[in-house]
Amino acid sequence: MTNTSFTQKILTVNITLASGTFANGANSVSLTGLRTECTIDKSGHPSKNTAKIKIFGMLETDMNKLTTVSFKALAVKKNYVQVLAGDENGMATAFQGEIVGAFANYKTPPNLVFSIEATEGYYPAIAPCAPKSYKGGVSVATVMSALAKQMGYAFENTGVTAQIHSPYLNGTAMQQAAALAAAANIEFGVDNGVLFIAPRGTVRGGSVVPLLSAQSGMKECPTFDKEGIKVECLYNPGITLGGSIKVQSVVQVACGVWRVNGLKHHLSALHSGGPWLTEINASWVGE
Repeated sequence: MTNTSFTQKILTVNITLASGTFANGANSVSLTGLRTECTIDKSGHPSKNTAKIKIFGMLETDMNKLTTVSFKALAVKKNYVQVLAGDENGMATAFQGEIVGAFANYKTPPNLVFSIEATEGYYPAIAPCAPKSYKGGVSVATVMSALAKQMGYAFENTGVTAQIHSPYLNGTAMQQAAALAAAANIEFGVDNGVLFIAPRGTVRGGSVVPLLSAQSGMKECPTFDKEGIKVECLYNPGITLGGSIKVQSVVQVACGVWRVNGLKHHLSALHSGGPWLTEINASWVGE
């Protein structure tokens, strides 16, 4: 997969330490202007969004400060990473989450590369949380909003008005949110710092539906599976997990509006011929 668009692509990686400082004397660093490669997988609930990032040319002191080995669970620190993707016309968040592994590869000099593995929702899925119980009918959106706040997420509700009777929720905050979504039979997910809900089978809010066609960056023709379609296109920040896309294709049965159930971004900057593409799994919504 290669990048066939005609602007210089930019990836900025922002990292924040839970404790300590980088070489700049601060607990955060913004890395841009470095060769960077990134694969972002957003498969949808119950999977968590993940990112694998490779950065070339980092300062060795910063690499040592950030190094975390995922096979030592107690060594995983509450360090955060945000990936911004775009070009001279603007940047947008492609991923944000907690770093679960980070280490340098010293075997390929002079191309020293630092690898980061991150998961969105890692800490809310493991941090202890007090159980919650309610008497009588309670708004699903109200409880979800409170859980989102507890986990440090913004909250987005696209039309969920259901109530649930006398729920009892236990486990971690993320487990409680997932259990509530299952009981209420609604769409639920976390993406780029937002916990979102919507009625089952509907899409997240947003008045603009990205158009995918040969003229707007769709690669080849859509293919089909038992869940819907698979389509590949140039990276577009307007395509979101749980949101909608409109497909125009010579394959007539693929034309229409689809719900994005999963995304996989392949992004690179300062890498000649590197990818700037997204793979999409989607289910049918309508014409």
